[in-house]
Amino acid sequence: MKRIIVCVVMALCFASVLSAAQGTVHYSIGVRYELASWDFKGAYYYKTWDDYLNDVRTEFGSEMGNLFGPTASISYEKFGFSVTYLLGSWKFPKYPYWWSDGFYIYEDEVTETSKRSDLVITASYQIIPRLSVFVGFKNLSLKTEYRFRDNTSFDSDATATGSGAGGGLSGSLPFTLRLHGYATVGYMKLGGDLDTENIIAEGGLRLYFGNAPLFGSLGYRYESFDSGDTILHGPILTVAFYK
Repeated sequence: MKRIIVCVVMALCFASVLSAAQGTVHYSIGVRYELASWDFKGAYYYKTWDDYLNDVRTEFGSEMGNLFGPTASISYEKFGFSVTYLLGSWKFPKYPYWWSDGFYIYEDEVTETSKRSDLVITASYQIIPRLSVFVGFKNLSLKTEYRFRDNTSFDSDATATGSGAGGGLSGSLPFTLRLHGYATVGYMKLGGDLDTENIIAEGGLRLYFGNAPLFGSLGYRYESFDSGDTILHGPILTVAFYK
């Protein structure tokens, strides 16, 4: 439902601008899907009690998760504006959990799921043909849930949010009339609960489909947090209508 509301708001905003400046504005509106792995440098767990006693560690990583949602952009001459809103979730590998009542050691199993939402707003200016500088705002929200084997909740379910501003460069390079390469690099400083630096890099190919006002892009996206200790990376697909 949140995605639908955001799509409607985007469409209404863009329609009002277009009605005021017909023939001078270019725009696109579509969806993005990212298949991504969330990796944690230095994070680990113990598979068995013997591993714990002998300090035999297993690296803690995620299974592939996803982010999906609407994206829209609008440009006038050298100026541009874009909004993207994504939601997604990751389920991490199950790991054991032990506790004691003073006489016995009990073992259970914990499933950890992280849900994430991203809102990114950018404004850009084309400094030379096909190369733009942008400034932006990002709001990121994370909710982590822990469940035992019987699906009961763990006490430490947590929500963390962070927002901040930053900037970067984006550009494109035409290989043919319909096939273009694109790349974006950026830096955001997020405050709030997260209090982290967010570095973004994305690149790929964009294909314009014949006479239809439609394009698709396939690329690879890399994000790092906490000076590279936390990394989100994977392929990303965008499909959008444009004018």
